[in-house]
Amino acid sequence: MREVFVADLAGIGREVAQAVAGADAVKEVEAKVGLDYEGGTVYRFAFPIDPKPDGLEGVLLRRRVSMAVRDALMDRDDDHYPFVRLISLADWNMHKGE
Repeated sequence: MREVFVADLAGIGREVAQAVAGADAVKEVEAKVGLDYEGGTVYRFAFPIDPKPDGLEGVLLRRRVSMAVRDALMDRDDDHYPFVRLISLADWNMHKGE
């Protein structure tokens, strides 16, 4: 197993999320490396999607994006687990301090 460089994670996440949700739906991504409860490396992705789908539609979109990100990482011989979060544009702007 090899780790994908942190700088590449945002590009991978953006490319995959745009393929799943549409190029107009995803323009930014935040990607970070973190630790799970056992101290293993995980990747955390946050995507602003507006309007953010609610209910089952939102759950299914997050699941499809998560699976696509996981597949893209595995294609690069990296088996770290990706945690994916979809947030509204308003919440994204608050998160970024705008």
